[in-house]
Amino acid sequence: MTPRITLKMIANRAGVHFSTVSLALNNHPSIPAATRERLQVLAREMGYRPDPVLASLVAYRMQQQKPSMHGVLAWVDMWPEGLVGGRRLYPALWAGATERAESLGWKLEEFRTAHSGLSPERLSKMLRSRGIDGLLVAPMPGEGAALALDWPAFSVITVGITLTSPRLHRVMPHHVHNMQILMRELHSLGYRRPAFVLDRTINERTQHYWQAAFLDAQRTLPRTHRLEPLMQSFDAAGKASVLAWCRRHRPDVIVSSRADETLCLLESAGLHVPGDIGVASVAFLTESWKPGQRPPSATAGIDERFDTISATTVDTLVGLIHRHERGVPAEAMHILIEGRWCPGRTLRAQNPSASPARLS
Repeated sequence: MTPRITLKMIANRAGVHFSTVSLALNNHPSIPAATRERLQVLAREMGYRPDPVLASLVAYRMQQQKPSMHGVLAWVDMWPEGLVGGRRLYPALWAGATERAESLGWKLEEFRTAHSGLSPERLSKMLRSRGIDGLLVAPMPGEGAALALDWPAFSVITVGITLTSPRLHRVMPHHVHNMQILMRELHSLGYRRPAFVLDRTINERTQHYWQAAFLDAQRTLPRTHRLEPLMQSFDAAGKASVLAWCRRHRPDVIVSSRADETLCLLESAGLHVPGDIGVASVAFLTESWKPGQRPPSATAGIDERFDTISATTVDTLVGLIHRHERGVPAEAMHILIEGRWCPGRTLRAQNPSASPARLS
């Protein structure tokens, strides 16, 4: 049997201490880049493979220990002063990330750059001076956003798809899958003339994934039942336009990115939900309901599971830190988290032969 190649064997061949080999194979920044690359190439040539049994044992022993504090992870919030920031817009995301970080022995600390007047350069310097290695970039205030930090100094991950430059590892809702779930549930309830009403800004923030999935689902419907998505703001004029559009096209259910406002709008127009028309939310943006905790009177729709998104984000970031993977990745990972369907009072089983309610 061929003997297993060990760190000491590699160290003897390279003329260095075995601890240097260990650090180099783990991309530790204390080892010069040229030395790391030389030792990694040598390890591959010698046929070195990490011992999976030993790694599993180490992981098991760590799980049995109460986590000690390892350091601080930075939650980077770029929302301008006066606007509701990422931590406050997505409370379940912040809460889940904080809880997961603490369970792993880390503290999550918020850095609001616009609120504190920090430039990207000053923020990078502050983070380096405090020895913070891991950055979690919160959802950005606008789509197609860019951020220029000293990336080689940090392990970094972002949530969602609003940060497009640079291209970082990211964790995000599976928008296409979630819309597919929603449309299947509507069909199973007997809805046959669904409408999709969403804010144009939100459509841009989600890179049209919801829109694409909705249009794809329309292919299964008769042509006379297919309705184009309505891109509409929800100011006073926009709400009037939504009502006029509904009177003209007579959907039997409205899928919305702002379902609560849609519900109030329909009821203010004298429509009974779900008796006259159904309403479903494509995403609960500010809540992450757990089984048994969601009020039965709530709007039906998709829970994007921000608790799972945030926990996965922290898990991935901590893994990057442990592997000493810094900077903008050559190949960015996109981790998609599937949402779950939540029934609610705004939908009910339909009579397939019934006609949609007429809005007057």
